[in-house]
Amino acid sequence: MTSYDKGDLVRLTVAFTDLDGTAADPTTVTLSVRDPAGTITTYTYAGAQVIKKATGAFYYDLALSTVGVYTYRW
Repeated sequence: MTSYDKGDLVRLTVAFTDLDGTAADPTTVTLSVRDPAGTITTYTYAGAQVIKKATGAFYYDLALSTVGVYTYRW
């Protein structure tokens, strides 16, 4: 587990591929983040919150506003 300080900005990244291993864009890109209080927030590429870096490569910069454990899932 990596540790950060309150106020840090953490880049969450994901790379999608097709069955042959070639970079590919999925129909939908969704990121769910659970904060230390247990609140789950969803971010999407369609909502202009998740950023596309290249084909199949997306990221979101998460600001850590609360001390505790954050979990995320693409």
